[in-house]
Amino acid sequence: MAKRIRQAQVTLLEIGVLDETLHYGLYSRYWWKNKVFDDISYFPIRIGQETKVILNDREFIITIVVGHPNNPYLPGYTCQSDTFYTKTPVHDPSTAISSIYTIDVFFFPFFFNLGQIKIFVFGIGSSSRKDWNKGGSGYQSSLIHLYGKKQGLYISSIEDNICKIEVYQDSQLKQTVEGASPNDVWEHFSISKYNGIQLFGLNYAVTQQLIKQHRIPTCAPNQWQ
Repeated sequence: MAKRIRQAQVTLLEIGVLDETLHYGLYSRYWWKNKVFDDISYFPIRIGQETKVILNDREFIITIVVGHPNNPYLPGYTCQSDTFYTKTPVHDPSTAISSIYTIDVFFFPFFFNLGQIKIFVFGIGSSSRKDWNKGGSGYQSSLIHLYGKKQGLYISSIEDNICKIEVYQDSQLKQTVEGASPNDVWEHFSISKYNGIQLFGLNYAVTQQLIKQHRIPTCAPNQWQ
């Protein structure tokens, strides 16, 4: 990430200020940075310094502040882009920029391996159904496996009370199977080494952790004590 920032268009907006206690005190070694390819010349990391970085045609404003969650005396970095901004300073500008990209992300999809099969989970839902391993409406995952003699993309999903598999090949929907449970729908396909719960990705530890986090109270607010 640091290389990308150096190659990006960078503009100084505010020079910032020096602080004698920080720049010439106990933690001063953290408030000076050497120039690239030069271990002798150093320049100060100034409090309040603002720089504009343009990456992928998007503007990011980086501001240097005092402190971050790991140390209140070291340089911290905040970032703003359009209406998005970091609420908590971080320890370097790359992380500050990266945090902007994740502000409005409510769920981070993930991959995991089931033997030789790579399963991608891109939606989470929860329920109390044991035959769904507590998965619920909104749950979605995908895997790639042979369909006939060619590779196909298998999309597994749960919507309302239905479990469904859609198979795509060459960007065309080839088959749709619906059933009462993940095991029911996967019985229609010849991946006999694994059961439907496994092929949906519902038994994976990370999946189960996210399902638990997704669960919401089943009583109405006026029933809360």
